[in-house]
Amino acid sequence: RGEQDFVEELQPAPLGQSVRKLESKAQTSGEATYVNDYPAHANELFLAYVLAPEAAIKVTGFDTEEAENVPGYQRLLSVSDLEGRYNNNISLPIFPKDSQTDEIFPSSDVAFAGQPIAVAAADSQWAADRAASLVAVRYEPGKSEPILHPTEAFKKKSIYFHDTQKVSKLDPDIALSEQPVQVEGEISVGEQMHFFMESITASVRQTEEGFVVNAPHQWAEIVAAVLAKVMRRPQHQFRVICPRIGGGFGGKFFMVDHAVAVCAIACDITHRPCRMFVRLDTLAQCGQKRPTVMAKYRAGASADGQLMSVHWQSIVDAGSSCNFIVILGHEIDQSLDQAFYSPTYKRDLLFLKTNKPQTTSVRCPGSAPAAVFSLLMMDHLAHELKLDPIEFKRRNLYCAGQTDFTGLKRPDDNMARMWDELSIAADIDKRRKRVEQFNKENLYRKRGIDMSGISYPVSYERFGIPQVDVTVLIDGSISIVHCGAEMGQGLTTKVAQAAVAQLAEFGAALDMVKTKPTDSMLLPQMDGTGGSATSELNAMAAKVAGSQIRERLLPIKLTKPEANWLELVSTAINSGVLLKAFGTYYPKDREGQHARYSTLGVGAAEVEVDILTGEYVVLRSDITMDIGKSLNPGVDIGQIEGAYVFGM
Repeated sequence: RGEQDFVEELQPAPLGQSVRKLESKAQTSGEATYVNDYPAHANELFLAYVLAPEAAIKVTGFDTEEAENVPGYQRLLSVSDLEGRYNNNISLPIFPKDSQTDEIFPSSDVAFAGQPIAVAAADSQWAADRAASLVAVRYEPGKSEPILHPTEAFKKKSIYFHDTQKVSKLDPDIALSEQPVQVEGEISVGEQMHFFMESITASVRQTEEGFVVNAPHQWAEIVAAVLAKVMRRPQHQFRVICPRIGGGFGGKFFMVDHAVAVCAIACDITHRPCRMFVRLDTLAQCGQKRPTVMAKYRAGASADGQLMSVHWQSIVDAGSSCNFIVILGHEIDQSLDQAFYSPTYKRDLLFLKTNKPQTTSVRCPGSAPAAVFSLLMMDHLAHELKLDPIEFKRRNLYCAGQTDFTGLKRPDDNMARMWDELSIAADIDKRRKRVEQFNKENLYRKRGIDMSGISYPVSYERFGIPQVDVTVLIDGSISIVHCGAEMGQGLTTKVAQAAVAQLAEFGAALDMVKTKPTDSMLLPQMDGTGGSATSELNAMAAKVAGSQIRERLLPIKLTKPEANWLELVSTAINSGVLLKAFGTYYPKDREGQHARYSTLGVGAAEVEVDILTGEYVVLRSDITMDIGKSLNPGVDIGQIEGAYVFGM
């Protein structure tokens, strides 16, 4: 069974209400349309990747005899088709000029096994997949052995760069040397695949206005920028439309760019609409994943159990190209404290180069591995102190007024209160005694109970401008376009709530709203979706747009105080009042702080493990979250539950 408890804080209504997601019925009934649900265009070509069989080899050619026997097979596209005509680089314009290039097809040695080295084009996706699997790759052995693990890269000094060391104001070396209890250790967290409900897909067709792209992407405008770079044409030649995303988790930022680029190139060469749907087994080989991260730590505590100094060295496997991982590496580095305060610290960050796909964000990309590191380090210290880990962690929680690793001062930190309240609500003390008794009575089945605390810094540092377009039509219905990517997180619903909240006094309601697909031509310089801030930033932009329309309706309401919503709208439009508004919200810098606030979480879990087989059962979990004022508590609880399952 499950229980939920929350408070609705109206800001005003319907913002803050627990409102069901606007698209939930369409999604749960299977009626919601995703990119690959769009009907095929006449004469459409379908593409599939041909993957490199090994890393560090040089491709010399392709044998397509068997592929040509597949009904519907048309042709093969490889790096030779790009030479002199297209830019073989899809690295994002937002990255520094000295960042590594991200090639569409390798121009020299293959970077990793599974790297796309060509695409097969056919009249159906089945034929393209089948033909691609039958293409024989001719290659020469590479000059060096591929590097497949960060420990190997570290030994061979295969390093992209060593980030600037972060040190506390008080000397961490002196502080550590003075502590009676000291520990050191090393932890490794491996890769994780996104495993979307909707795999990587894209379709491109050429029209009079230029190239029209449909893709599930977390940043529609950046696709247009990448295509302008690849195709060597002005950005106005590319219109990118994203209706919704079937699971993003950070993986629909950059992997989609590659599929879109090859579709655009194939479309331009063949003068036919082109589409690609990447099978999950293919994606598992060529796709970007959560990086392998290793952390070495040294930590010291006082005799009474106060954490006094922590030294971290984080080693990130960036893979074959070092682009977005730099941002994620910093997020890992800045999240290592999690819920626990240390007056002194030292942090090193190293990015390693290996012969694997470049790595990218997977849900909570930096904070998730950092939480594992932080919690295991705290357990290690508790063991050396001979203290119960739950008690040791409770003693070292952040308190109001302390400053965290991001430089954010926490004026009203609720961590200790949440910990104590959850401990009582979850009956931790009694259950801990029952666990001890169970373990005495059972040899091959054991139980464990623990509490943990996490902290996630919500950053308002953005690459684009959050913006929302709100249009009230003559029949009273409301159309909204926002710059975010709806991927199940309830962004669209929260934006609608924020806009309607400004117009509710006139009779506007949520059931009057229809949101339209995100469109790069409608909203210029748009922001991407990620970092758990998109909903609130777009909601702020929607509030701005809604308030503009409200100001235009107020004079009419004064002359017609008894008029309902439809009468007000009709009168306004017939009087020449524009009921369309464009709202933006770009947060001002707050003393150079990376984060604006932190969401806080305290969890307790009891599990039972079969010592012989490793099978485990989660007997009970309790979670308390402080996320500030929720825009929609029901949706946010759904996100918390989903994150819990994702993590488990």
